[in-house]
Amino acid sequence: MSILEHWAVTGGPEHTQERLGDEIVFVRHRYTGLALLVAVPDHDGGPQVVTLQDPVRDVVIVSCGSLYPVTVTLGTQTARCGPHSSDRVTFVPAGTRMVLEYTRDCSMLCVLIVPAGRLAAMRTGSAPLPESFGLRDDAALAERVHAVCRLVLRQSETDNPLIEQATSQLAQGLGQSVTESSGQPDPRIALPPHKLRRVLAHIDANLDRPITLRELAGLANLSPYHFTRVFKHATGRSPYDHVRWRRITRSTALVARSELKIAEISASTGFASAAHFSSAFQRAAGIPPLQFRRVVRPRLLSGRSFGPARGH
Repeated sequence: MSILEHWAVTGGPEHTQERLGDEIVFVRHRYTGLALLVAVPDHDGGPQVVTLQDPVRDVVIVSCGSLYPVTVTLGTQTARCGPHSSDRVTFVPAGTRMVLEYTRDCSMLCVLIVPAGRLAAMRTGSAPLPESFGLRDDAALAERVHAVCRLVLRQSETDNPLIEQATSQLAQGLGQSVTESSGQPDPRIALPPHKLRRVLAHIDANLDRPITLRELAGLANLSPYHFTRVFKHATGRSPYDHVRWRRITRSTALVARSELKIAEISASTGFASAAHFSSAFQRAAGIPPLQFRRVVRPRLLSGRSFGPARGH
């Protein structure tokens, strides 16, 4: 049974299936049966909707930040979050209908696809897997998903024991996961939405040069110290970590879809050198940028359409 027939990916009128296919990577790990979808959308600010209902596979999605609000509906339950830098985890058990709505800003989606029953079988004790949940702010769980995804990307048979171990750790993490943020937000450390949008837009427009904390704080009319607190409260990351995340995010899209050399990508996204960029990229993706390109480019779903998801 095809994995992709249960997915539907749609955008605005200008987003043809062929164009969407140029932005979505499908990787199947032939040794373990796991599969990976990685979406690296263009930075055009258009709407995108992902729909899924797969009766025979569990799916774990990491939304790697967003400059815009994100909404996910699982069955009859809906979760929402505003602009954020933190990774958000969505768990879709087999048979659950999911609709994910977001705005294309080159932020990645990492989607791990596991045959139904495998995660449950890897759980220790008698506790079952949790019910579906959307956009959970759980950094530890997100990292467990990323750990499996990096190994799948490497496409190495020698990684089979590591994938088994990482998948088992993910199964445990799903059962232990809790939302990190709780309680009511403190209005004393709130950053008004219009100021947050101004700062986020400024960062994305200036990734090719050094960006200082003082200039970002000035955009919000705050001291650097107070700005750092309210920015992290609003987005989940410090200003420094947010800028680094956006640089990696933009560069990942360029590595995957452009013909630019690594030195050119490094310069256009504000890294001090190609070597610095390659090191930062490998820490994030688990493989060097050129290897990432070799794995990803042939697996872009160019010219292939996603069938309508079941349940429509």
